[in-house]
Amino acid sequence: MKEYVSVSIVSERSAVKANLFDAVYEKEIAELTEDISIMVPEELEGEEERETLEMITQGLARVRGGRVEIVYDEGELSGMEGSRTVISYAKDEPGTVSMIRSGAVSTVMVFERGVRHLCTYETPYMPFQVGVFSLQVDNRLESDGEICLDYLIEIRGAQAERCKMTLKVTRAK
Repeated sequence: MKEYVSVSIVSERSAVKANLFDAVYEKEIAELTEDISIMVPEELEGEEERETLEMITQGLARVRGGRVEIVYDEGELSGMEGSRTVISYAKDEPGTVSMIRSGAVSTVMVFERGVRHLCTYETPYMPFQVGVFSLQVDNRLESDGEICLDYLIEIRGAQAERCKMTLKVTRAK
């Protein structure tokens, strides 16, 4: 199955005091999210003003080999022009969402609630190691056409950010 779709992406970013590469921080993040199934904290300590980006683009929705995929090209607005993004998950594991970017900027990020994943972010200048800790993965793509991700991200040695991304998919007109 393959269908052309409209993809609406709203993302918010704000700086937080966090170190996803520190073993000590793993204990702190575990304490912070100990009761994550009941509540995700709205504000994290040290969270600053939010930056919001909204983008609408055309894409493709498809199911291949038991995986649901949303494919779209990044534009100038996202700062990743020349890259293609694939958001995907296994039909039998909707709580683990992957984001694969290829082209001018490339990476593979995995979002799984309460789990820290490390990845490499390749840019035209140099690669960076990135830590991603998902606070929430709300995948309602097949029922409501929406995936919401709330996560902490840190490029090694840089300021950590809390990111919230909502991806809405509708049939193209």
